Amino acid sequence: MSLNANPETLLERVKADGDESSAHSLLQAFFAGYPIERLRELLQSTNEATVRSGAWLASELGSRVAPLLGDLNLLLGHSSRYVRFFALDGVLAGASVRDGAVVSRALRLLHDPDGAVRWKAANFAARASGEQLAAAARFLDQPELATNLKWLLAQDDDIDRAGLVARLHSSERLMRVFAWAAAARQARHDRTLLEEAMLSEDAEISSLAREWLGFDEPPDASARRE
Repeated sequence: MSLNANPETLLERVKADGDESSAHSLLQAFFAGYPIERLRELLQSTNEATVRSGAWLASELGSRVAPLLGDLNLLLGHSSRYVRFFALDGVLAGASVRDGAVVSRALRLLHDPDGAVRWKAANFAARASGEQLAAAARFLDQPELATNLKWLLAQDDDIDRAGLVARLHSSERLMRVFAWAAAARQARHDRTLLEEAMLSEDAEISSLAREWLGFDEPPDASARRE
């Protein structure tokens, strides 16, 4: 597909059947100045293939996707795991301190029934800014999630190494996930906490730590298609 193709033509092709070649060309059109609001036509489509392409595009656009946070918020509850997976990237890149409700919904996907989405949500918790997480805290109505998020935010200011290690080996899954996220947030300065996480008997935690330490490749997003 030519990068010189008319963006409107590309948009219509993606709307019709989620055409991947046209989606890649449309991404370049957005970077070149095509109005980001036009992506809303894909995100709001009832055609699953179209929404998938829209979610992928949103994940690639970085902070440019900020005007579409309301649409991404809805996609966090989409029936397609592929859509939820990539909507998380869009929220991470586009959310500001005014989008606490959206960030809180993203964190709720730590409970998602799909392992790939839980992996992405755990990475979201590790990569989100302190400001994004603090904004989300006001909207969390699940006590366990709220308590663990409060603990995670405290670690950004004053790491409790012994407490973190104890949580990595807790019998509570969510406690283990947030402990891993805290270890990942410290990895730039101290990799030893992730090395401890890598020893976890929880396969998800061990795998997350191995990926961050570079021992395993991150999941291939293309393999996430149903």
